[in-house]
Amino acid sequence: MAKLTGLNFFLSSMEVCFHLYTNGVLLMTSTHRPLCNIRYSRALTGMALLSTPLVAAAHPGHDTVLGFISGLQHPFFGLDHLVTMIALGFIATKLNARTSTIMTFSLGMLGGGIIALSGITIPFVEYLIVASLIAVALVLLNSQFKDFRLMYALPLVAFFAACHGWAHVAEQPADLSSVWYMVGMISGATILQLGGLALSVWLQHKIAARKLMGGAALTTAVISAAGLMLG
Repeated sequence: MAKLTGLNFFLSSMEVCFHLYTNGVLLMTSTHRPLCNIRYSRALTGMALLSTPLVAAAHPGHDTVLGFISGLQHPFFGLDHLVTMIALGFIATKLNARTSTIMTFSLGMLGGGIIALSGITIPFVEYLIVASLIAVALVLLNSQFKDFRLMYALPLVAFFAACHGWAHVAEQPADLSSVWYMVGMISGATILQLGGLALSVWLQHKIAARKLMGGAALTTAVISAAGLMLG
């Protein structure tokens, strides 16, 4: 029963991802902004409602659902992960490589998670995550952004995604399902990237918005680096 519940919950979250993309990105390119905002709000409301199984799952025997939910929530509660994934949505939109960028990041996170489960350590991973924020900031703040080539971008996306994935799984509670934790982790990361895509398109690719996102990434990198040095 727990496995069935976890599967249903995963499929429901993927449906929300689809609505976030179609209503938040495709409709935002149209002239019907009021309709777009209503449907986008409904999609976000649906995503919030997905958290209701937390109450039902909060007792023994539901490690599958709890594993998924824990993984799903994790990217939202780490500022460095949150900013990186939203900013990546901006980059994917500008590079006109939405699907390939998101898929590369998801597969990279999966690879990093598997590495963590295998007991292999990625040295200085927290500093590499800070480096990913700096890289994202430099790309977004670069005036020659349109000349940034996809062939160079995707390997970097995969590498930094592996670092994020490793860090996520390394922090996983020991009593939860590792498989469903990673499924939830990738789902959460996908939702954040789709949110970045939607925001970028809604703002009509404005340079000021892109640079503001780059500034947020750089600020987060400075805060994270300071925390590492002082901690």
